[in-house]
Amino acid sequence: MRAEPQNQRADKGQVDGSASQSVEQTVIFVLLKRGAEAVVSPVIFDGRAAVLKERARKNYRASELDKKLRSQRTRSEAKITGDARRAGIKTAAIYFTDEKNFRIYFEHLAGATLKEEFLKGDKKRVSELAKKWGEITAKLHSAGIVHGDLTTSNLIVTGDDIYVLDFGLAFFSKRDEDAAEDINLLRQAVEAVHSKAAKIIMEYFVKGYSAHQKSDTIIKRTAEIASRGRYYQRKFIADSKV
Repeated sequence: MRAEPQNQRADKGQVDGSASQSVEQTVIFVLLKRGAEAVVSPVIFDGRAAVLKERARKNYRASELDKKLRSQRTRSEAKITGDARRAGIKTAAIYFTDEKNFRIYFEHLAGATLKEEFLKGDKKRVSELAKKWGEITAKLHSAGIVHGDLTTSNLIVTGDDIYVLDFGLAFFSKRDEDAAEDINLLRQAVEAVHSKAAKIIMEYFVKGYSAHQKSDTIIKRTAEIASRGRYYQRKFIADSKV
């Protein structure tokens, strides 16, 4: 899906979620991705390839509430992305944060998604990347960051490095339950998209996650959450047949 080229100007905002500066920038873009909360487009920012994420207006919300929520979520995503980078997680750099217009301009990363790498089917490569994914997730959780959407589409592989994208649903928490739920959601995504390789992916993911100080507790909690989910799924199916 493509959008017609159009000109936009970035207003006063923040770079890497902290330093405020005035920037005037002409952007030509085509639609890259439309999610539930935002539209993502490739752009040229200050002469560099970049990615623009803009939170869309929700017509079902009152205007003032909608502006408040979009501004808060834009600010939160920029802050958490910056905190993740400071914790040693590789993420796309933020070139500019425009809270007024609910936009963040990110560095463009060249590479394949983790999803694409897994689908190639090279078992050695899959196991290496899955282990590294576990190590990255352990580092995120150790820093008190719960991503909320750690699917293989939200990670970019460049060489031997994995970059984490899209902190739009992320939040701060040190609770084991939240970390376990984060892993359970990614497990569900792996089983849905990478069913043939799911066992080896999760096996090596857990090996990588062992870098977390409380990995045993959190992985055990993840298994409990998964088991509980399967129980309610079976119960729903049984009840629907009555």
